[in-house]
Amino acid sequence: MGQELPDLNIYISFHEDDRRLVRTCVKVLERTIKGGLTGRYNAKFFKTNDVAVGERIGETLDERVESADLVIVLFSYNYRNNKIESQRVYARHKHPIIVMLEDVNKSVAVDPFAAIDVVEGDSFSKVKGKEKTEQKFANRVLNVIERELIHMNGSKPKLSSEALANKLISYEKFKKFNNKIKTIVAHAEQLQTKANSKKIDNVVESLVTWACKADGDGLTFCALLGDLGIGKTTTSILLTRKLLELRKSDRQLPLPIYFDLRDLSPKTLTDLVCVRYLLVFLAFLLRRLWKLMIC
Repeated sequence: MGQELPDLNIYISFHEDDRRLVRTCVKVLERTIKGGLTGRYNAKFFKTNDVAVGERIGETLDERVESADLVIVLFSYNYRNNKIESQRVYARHKHPIIVMLEDVNKSVAVDPFAAIDVVEGDSFSKVKGKEKTEQKFANRVLNVIERELIHMNGSKPKLSSEALANKLISYEKFKKFNNKIKTIVAHAEQLQTKANSKKIDNVVESLVTWACKADGDGLTFCALLGDLGIGKTTTSILLTRKLLELRKSDRQLPLPIYFDLRDLSPKTLTDLVCVRYLLVFLAFLLRRLWKLMIC
């Protein structure tokens, strides 16, 4: 008899007026998520309209959101205007996985949530009816879930992150650069068990301290080092979230800008203005790095 798989409770939040589009979107997402987690989790889904006759709607939804391991928000103009449901989710899950159900103007904030939690790529309304693009849409959501699970449960490292960091630091070309850069190791050992997962906060707090220059060391660049799957991406996202949260009470703190270079290919970047600003930004960073290297 096989070992019983752990349950993964996923709450899918949406506005009732979007139910026609939601029905197809949820079908694609549930199929992809269940398939991607086969053999590891027993994915259980509960949707905003899954309230049995006779149950108190508000209380039932509150309980479902509270017991959810992950929350997926299907964001739309209707959802943004539905303060009751969005606040219900936000009160218990500050950083849900936000999926764009329809095209929403970029100037529109995803209140009360953070824009960094929005899954990149086209909205579902744009890919609906096209099997391949629907699947790519669902796969992007699954990839975010995989990252969330790594943060929740941790992952076992293949190599010592300290050894990798020390090897890179000792590399000849970096000797002049070492006194200008702060090196923080992403400790995979701290993520191995759920009990120890809180220790990642120590790394994030170190990064926050560095970013805010509270230690006064004046170091302007930071390298987050570690082997594949060790938690670098998760740590970077948590740092961004933390700084955004702190900026709500102190606008003088640095504004984090997070982007994944894997997503910034000529094929995916079609906004020429965005491309131009990005090139200027990267050129500026490279010039500063070059000046440090030759000092």
